[in-house]
Amino acid sequence: MSDGDSGGEDLLVGSHGDYAPVAALDTYDTEQLDDTSRSKLSHSARRRAEEAMSARDMQATARVQAAGTAGGRAPKALQQVSANREGLLVVTSLCGKLKAHSDVAVKACEYLRRAYIGLRCLDGVSQAALPAACIEIASKQCKRPVVREALVRRSGVKEADFRRSLTALHLLLKIRRQISVNEACAEFKCNGIKGEVRHTLEVYKREFWANLPADKREAADF
Repeated sequence: MSDGDSGGEDLLVGSHGDYAPVAALDTYDTEQLDDTSRSKLSHSARRRAEEAMSARDMQATARVQAAGTAGGRAPKALQQVSANREGLLVVTSLCGKLKAHSDVAVKACEYLRRAYIGLRCLDGVSQAALPAACIEIASKQCKRPVVREALVRRSGVKEADFRRSLTALHLLLKIRRQISVNEACAEFKCNGIKGEVRHTLEVYKREFWANLPADKREAADF
């Protein structure tokens, strides 16, 4: 507002009144506060609670879809929420079938939530393969491996989709990929030369380590 403009309201006049005490607004109703002391949830209890919340949210989403989209498709946002919840349930189910450690299930669910947040960065990646890929990464990060072949088979996704999701997730989550000789040979379809690959890798490691300065050998990471 220019100096010559006499119209308008001076917002500073009486502004101190905005900060005056108001008992009705400044005091919490103790009857509505939950100050119960609660013990820390175990991994299994947390997983059961997440399963119950996911099931409840999926039911609520289904009711909204049925009420608001009769005869048509659900809004895209609701479709994505439903897919997210279903993905978390898939992670829990797969971990149960593979007898994966509870730490793996918790970490995989965390990765899947982060993947859905960054979904726009995963163009061309099959959402159906994301739960299995999250479990694979989580199992290695927790150092509690699962059998990859069984994971892919039970997830019902194609190996190519699984590998594509795995690569994209490593980039999205900024996690350094750890790959074995068996996995590399499977990925590049050269299972017939696993022995040669393993031998060549061992020779390379020895030569690389031998040529490092003595003070850096201990920190060499293969």
